[in-house]
Order: sequence, then structure tokens, then C-alpha cells
Amino acid sequence: MTGTLLASAVVLLLSLSPERQGGTVSPTGPAGGQGTVEQELIALDKRFDEARQKGDTAFASDLLTEDFVQVTQAGVVRDKAELLKSLQTTKPTPPGAQDAPTPAYTVHVHGETAIMTHAIAPPTDPHDPRSGNAVMHVFLKQQGRWKMAAWSAVTTAPNTEQSINTAGYELMESGKLQDAIELFKTNVRLYPQSWNVYDSLGEAQAKAGDTAVAIQNYEKSLQLNPKNEPGKAALAKLRGK
Repeated sequence: MTGTLLASAVVLLLSLSPERQGGTVSPTGPAGGQGTVEQELIALDKRFDEARQKGDTAFASDLLTEDFVQVTQAGVVRDKAELLKSLQTTKPTPPGAQDAPTPAYTVHVHGETAIMTHAIAPPTDPHDPRSGNAVMHVFLKQQGRWKMAAWSAVTTAPNTEQSINTAGYELMESGKLQDAIELFKTNVRLYPQSWNVYDSLGEAQAKAGDTAVAIQNYEKSLQLNPKNEPGKAALAKLRGK
């Protein structure tokens, strides 16, 4: 289903089983036998948070991809230059102001793409996990180094399928089409009975010009959900080419 960076697609990742290339790791050490990649990403993310608190634009600039995009809770979209400009006016965080318990990080690595989430505020309603705040970061490996490509505010109950799907759309809309396709393919492998994952993969493949494969995925989506009207329209358009 069509997604957009400006939509309030608020999502948190669930931990995946080890065979699904991901896991939940704490900031203090690997959990469940996870390797060093997750720990490296957590360390980068923590250093990035420290750089933001100190207004350290040098580290932030080096970590972010050139086509980095941020989507705030209010739906405001910033590029790399705008984020760095905002850091220049950041007042350093007073000592002790960040003494709240450190939240657990959730990291999923898919080849040279990684998705990370961590809470930044606990739920205000203990019976509604959607009332809390978190962030989702998308990292890409470029020339042997992990770089942050996207940063979104997220506020909803855990949903791994939707999280991966949202990250795919963020990559696609920031020009990383092939990376997005690989994430959508991962979602298809993880959730083969979900009509929406085939719809998203079909949309990305159509955008990449792979019409025949896009048609196959839209057909599968409609097989699983005959009421997918946007999928019907997209399939008719592709067949008409």
C-alpha cells in the first residue's frame, strides 16, 4: 500500500528470531548471542544523540548520508543541511538532565541495511503503548561504513511488518530504490501471507521499471486481498502499458 514520509505511519519494531537476521540488544552488551554489528550501530546511535545534545555538527555531518531525511513527530521533513543548521543553535544539555533509565535498542540487520528503534519517552498511559515516543533510524553501509540515512519519530504499538514497510518507503522516497526493494523482499519472506507486503514490493518494482515482476506481486496481493482497490488500479495501469 502506498506510503509517504508525511503520513503519520507511527511504528516500533518487534524483535525477530535469530534466523530472521535481527534481535533486540541492550545498550550494555549483546543479548541472545547477537554479534558486533548491532553493538557498533548502537554505539554510533548513542554518539549521534550525544552530538545532538552538544550541538556537535562535525560528528553528525560525518555520520549522515548526503541524502539523509528526518521526519519529526509533527510530520516536518528535514534534509541533512536543515538538521545540521538546527544543531548549530542547540544549547548543550546540562549535566544530569539525561539521567533517565537507558532504553533498550532494537536492531534488525538486513544485509547492508539496518533498522533501529529505541524509546525516547515512556507511555503516558500504561494501558496504551501508543502513548509513548520512540525513534526509528535507518542505517546503510556505504564504502565499508555505516551511515544514517533516515530518522523518523514513531509512536505506536510494536508491528515489525509495518516497521520494515515504513523503512522501505523512507528509502524509496529518498532515492534509495534498490535498498527499498531489498527491504520489501525481506518483508515478503517474513510475512508471505500479508497482501500489503506484495503490494509495496510491486509498487517499488514498478517504479524501478520491472513491470513483469511488479504485475506478479500485485496479482499476489489481490489474491490475498481482493478488496485492495489501489492495487487493482495499479495493476490495471501496468497491464495497459
